[in-house]
Amino acid sequence: MRSFTIRAESVGVRRAIIRQILDEVIAEVRSIQPNLPVIMITAYLSEQGGKAILQGPAEFIPKPMRREVLLEAVQRLLPPKSVYRRKSGSTVWHVSSRCTEWPTEKFEEQVFSSPPASGEFCNECAVKQKKNDSC
Repeated sequence: MRSFTIRAESVGVRRAIIRQILDEVIAEVRSIQPNLPVIMITAYLSEQGGKAILQGPAEFIPKPMRREVLLEAVQRLLPPKSVYRRKSGSTVWHVSSRCTEWPTEKFEEQVFSSPPASGEFCNECAVKQKKNDSC
């Protein structure tokens, strides 16, 4: 990882140097993981300048930053999560309450951003998932 020290007297020169460094960092990140969400927080770029160098899933937050703004940005960048339920002792997962076999008693419930690694889907949910329809 590179380390940078900026010793420029002019704010304009500092901003130009920081912009160049950020361009390089973002390019490096995108070359390794193009879809990795990035949140950039800086006081050295305008919102327009920050958005110009960000590509892919990204958010730019100018300083001073408010906590709520950061939390909203994180929520926008996180993959959507689904609730999965299965009857206690069962290996069959259900995707939503619209499933006719949705467990309502003695169940295990988990929230995942992708389907659970173990177990299987009920047939009704599997068919609707393939159609990209909610169960």
